[in-house]
Amino acid sequence: DGMARCRGRKGCWMSMSGKWTMSEVEVKIEDESFEEGGMRRAHRMWEIDADGTRSPWVAKFYKTKEAKEVYYEDAKLNMIAQSYADDFNKLANIREKIAFVPSYVLELSNGRVCTAEPVMCGEYVKHNDNYGSVTTSLKAPQAFSHFTFESSGRELLICDIQGVGNYFTDPQIHSKDGKGYGLGNCGMKGINKFIETHTCNEICRALKLGSLNRKLTSHSASSRQSSSTVFAERLARSERDVACSRDEEIARRLHRQLNL
Repeated sequence: DGMARCRGRKGCWMSMSGKWTMSEVEVKIEDESFEEGGMRRAHRMWEIDADGTRSPWVAKFYKTKEAKEVYYEDAKLNMIAQSYADDFNKLANIREKIAFVPSYVLELSNGRVCTAEPVMCGEYVKHNDNYGSVTTSLKAPQAFSHFTFESSGRELLICDIQGVGNYFTDPQIHSKDGKGYGLGNCGMKGINKFIETHTCNEICRALKLGSLNRKLTSHSASSRQSSSTVFAERLARSERDVACSRDEEIARRLHRQLNL
């Protein structure tokens, strides 16, 4: 039927303990991808419960062979982005709150590794990319990227904002030192590409975000924190906010969109 059925180990980041938890899972994954980006291919996947109930997910595989640690780092990106989204939602005067869908790592019994996330039902839109392009006129995604830069002390910038409605996925994080945060981290080059094309809107102004009128160097960001320090603080904040409960609720809402 064009689908491979196999067992695997599901790795979920537990923000309360700061550790990965592994559990056994059975899945079916379509052989052919239904969509692909610059680096990964997306396949339809179903989790199969003990009673035979199937839940729809999307499995994402890199086009090139990558170490499984890369997938684990990718799965954390949505969680880090969500911690910034929590702050943004509290401070920004916007009607529709933004959210990043939860993601986990799946180590399959056939040796392959992928990330998995809930199905997003609706029109998929990319609002900006990881190299400065702005592809829609919506204000919240652009203001959110700017907000992450200022909120991190100009150490990090979250971009490549894309998804369905106000549910986003596959963000990219550029760090001042260019270290960590997956294969798409372009460091200061990526940050400056965003600065070159960003025009502040009323959300930026309402949040009193700093002006982005000149390029930065690796020594000119205002904060002395290292990217690893910012990362650790974001993980700690996620623990206080009990992110795992929030992620489960986001997944339930997305599945209800499919009338499951």
